Amino acid sequence: MSASLRDGLLTALTLMVIVLAMVRCIVPVSPHLYWEDDPRQSLRISDAAPPKAGQTAEDALLPQERIGPAGAAAMDAASIVVAGVALLMHVVAGGRLSLLAIALGFIGMVCASLHLSASVENTFHAGGWMGAVSLALASVHLAARQRQRRWFIAALVALTVPLTIDAVRYVLVDHAMTVETFKATEEQFLAARGWERGSTEHLMYLRRMSFGEPTGAFAFSNILGSVAAALAMIAACLAAGLWFIRREYKHRWL
Repeated sequence: MSASLRDGLLTALTLMVIVLAMVRCIVPVSPHLYWEDDPRQSLRISDAAPPKAGQTAEDALLPQERIGPAGAAAMDAASIVVAGVALLMHVVAGGRLSLLAIALGFIGMVCASLHLSASVENTFHAGGWMGAVSLALASVHLAARQRQRRWFIAALVALTVPLTIDAVRYVLVDHAMTVETFKATEEQFLAARGWERGSTEHLMYLRRMSFGEPTGAFAFSNILGSVAAALAMIAACLAAGLWFIRREYKHRWL
């Protein structure tokens, strides 16, 4: 196998890893049709007009595009397969396997597999973790090469754009529309779920809805904070590396 062909295959595998990871970050993935305890999932709409006569609150909502359990399982399986092929190509191209990374990933996947048979929801989440670990292992080895590493860096930088837009849109647009729609349809909304006014579910829903946090598609601020912290850490490492190169090799343009 020629060097150019190996490099092309490694780049193609890198793009597959990036696509699988970015779809998980951008497209909502859920084991349920909707998560009724979270107002950002069940009342997130692009038209704040109240329901027409004869419509319930649910009927007035616009459909949402999301990945269900079958799609998530297919993506998890694809992640494991792509990761396996990526590790194989890494070795064929003359690279060395990181035994520490593989050992840590194997331990994580074994722990996740212990929860596979507990319930359908556990199977969904455990499969997601196993797919994520597989993509992480593939990324560690593929990014050892300069060309593939540039693709990963470009993808991380590009990923901040839709996440930022989504978070800003929720704070400035979606949150106000969510509150307005809920106030207009609160009685129908409670009746449709069998909730009593002042019940625990009702109060939890109101509490979550009252905060216009910049969470975007993540639904919870702690999840967005974790992703933001990871991106900030990566950016800090890149900045430190560029500073070292600039000082060591006098590349002032960096």
